[in-house]
Amino acid sequence: MSYEVSPLFKPFVEATIDQRTYDSATDVNGFQRNSHGYALRGGASFEIDGKLKGEVSGGYVEREYKDPRLVRLRGPTFDAALIYTATPLTTVTLRGSTTTNETTVPNASGAITRKAQVEIAHDLLRNLKITGQVSYQVTSYQGENIASSFTGSSTGLNERTITAGVKAEYSLTRTVVVKASYAYERLKTTVTGADYTANIFLLGLRLQR
Repeated sequence: MSYEVSPLFKPFVEATIDQRTYDSATDVNGFQRNSHGYALRGGASFEIDGKLKGEVSGGYVEREYKDPRLVRLRGPTFDAALIYTATPLTTVTLRGSTTTNETTVPNASGAITRKAQVEIAHDLLRNLKITGQVSYQVTSYQGENIASSFTGSSTGLNERTITAGVKAEYSLTRTVVVKASYAYERLKTTVTGADYTANIFLLGLRLQR
C-alpha cells in the first residue's frame, strides 16, 4: 500500500506471507525443509531535482521450518536502489539488498544475505557504453550446532564476497550488440579450505528488437 504525497514522493508499506512445500519430505541430510514465513517493510520512492531517484526501505523477515531441529530464520532487512544522473552520459547507481536463502547445510535453517553495490555507467561513444561496478556481500547462516568440523570455526558459518568488474557494450546495429566483461571475485568463508579467487572473462552477443 502506498500513498502519493506528491508525484516525487510516495511512502509505502508492504507485507508478504508465504508457504514453501518441497516435492521431497526431507533433504539429503534428513531435515524437513518445508516452511512458512512473513516479511514486513516500509519505505518510500522519491525523485530529487530530476537527477536523483530511487527507493529505500527497511523491515523484518522471519521463517519457521517444519523440522523442530531448525531454528527460525529471522532478521532485519534493508533494501535500496538509488540512481544519480550525473550528466546525460554518466549514471551512478547504488544498490543495497537483503535476501533469505534456502540451504541443505546440516542444522542450518537458511542464510541471510546482505549486499551493497556501486555501479558507474558512461556512454563513451554513441554506440559504446562502459560500466564499472564494485560489490560487497555478506552471507550469514543461522542455526544451532552447525558442525564445527564443517565450518572449522566456533563462530558459525559466514561468507564474505568482494566483486569488482568492468563491462563494455558495443552496438553494431540497432539489433546486434557485442558484450565483453571482466570480473574479479574473492570469497572468504569460515569453512576450512573453501576460500577462492576467480577471474571471469565473458564475450557474447545480444540480439534485440
